[in-house]
Order: sequence, then structure tokens, then C-alpha cells
Amino acid sequence: MHSPLEKMAGLLLYRIAQGQFFLDGNKRTAVVAATIFLSNHGLLLRLDRPTVNDLMCGFAEGEGGVPAKYRDQDAVQFVFDNVMPRE
Repeated sequence: MHSPLEKMAGLLLYRIAQGQFFLDGNKRTAVVAATIFLSNHGLLLRLDRPTVNDLMCGFAEGEGGVPAKYRDQDAVQFVFDNVMPRE
């Protein structure tokens, strides 16, 4: 079964940012990975800095176990809303 490219890019964005695989740079790596993935498939991701910063920071759980503001579905929706064909 194949998922739409936008969904795969959104999940890639979320999993890398939320997974905390590196000591530093997880969110930047997530944005770059999703952008390159889409670019390799002929698509561009529109990146509005305040929106992206809010999304990336919203993946983290708050202090005291406060749930994260955004989930994987939000990352997928972000990509669907901001993807466009590469010219």
C-alpha cells in the first residue's frame, strides 16, 4: 500500500522532530529531510518561519507530562497545506 507523498513527508517531519535522535538539531533535520524528500519527487514545501517554528516546538511534550500541542496528523496536514509543484 502506498501513501501519498505529502503524508509520507509529514510523518517524516514529525518522527524526526519528535524522536529526539540527536543531541541538537532534530527539528532542523526534520525540516530539511521533509523538504529534500518532497524536492526529490518534484514538489516544494512552502516554509513560513513562524508557522514552522510553532509546529516544530509544538511536537515536544511540556514540563510535567503536559501533552504535546501537535501530533503527527498536524504535521501531515501542514505538508498538505503547504506543498506545491516545483517549477
